[in-house]
Amino acid sequence: MKNSFLAANEISHLGLGSFGDNVLISRNATLINPENITLSDNVRIDDFAIVTAFRPVTVGAYVHIGAGAQIFGNAGCTIGNLVSVSPRAAIFTTSDDFSGQSLVGPTVPAEYRIGLHEAPVLIEDYSCIGTAATVMPGITMHEGAVCGAHGLVLGDCEAWSIFAGIPARRIKARSQDAKSLGAKLLGLNS
Repeated sequence: MKNSFLAANEISHLGLGSFGDNVLISRNATLINPENITLSDNVRIDDFAIVTAFRPVTVGAYVHIGAGAQIFGNAGCTIGNLVSVSPRAAIFTTSDDFSGQSLVGPTVPAEYRIGLHEAPVLIEDYSCIGTAATVMPGITMHEGAVCGAHGLVLGDCEAWSIFAGIPARRIKARSQDAKSLGAKLLGLNS
């Protein structure tokens, strides 16, 4: 399994903005504009994940970006510490206007993509994006927020809450016990 990830010297040749210790990046992951990507300690990016960084994409410590996950950081994306982006989840920071008043798609010149919506996404500490869930531009998933599998996040997710569905709606509160475990792991209780 170790051979499926880049060695530290190979990671240093990717041209990342910066990266910490114990970073694992699959040989099958795609990083576009790596100079705009910052990875903290203990980050793992699995097979077929795509990170596009036309603006800064910052990833905190102990973050897992699962197989086939996609982060389209055209408008920038910040992912906090102890976050999981599950397999096939997608984070969009740009979305076309599909009303019919604009042309759509990246091959169309900007002046014809009139309703293009671009806004950074913020995924705060202890959050989780479930398998095949989608987060749309401008969203904040506040500390400890979770979106379940196949959810569609169209609005901000309140802290320490579980969201699910299309569109994602708050289902119930989530325990904050993970905070004390996270503080211990990150050495904040020393």
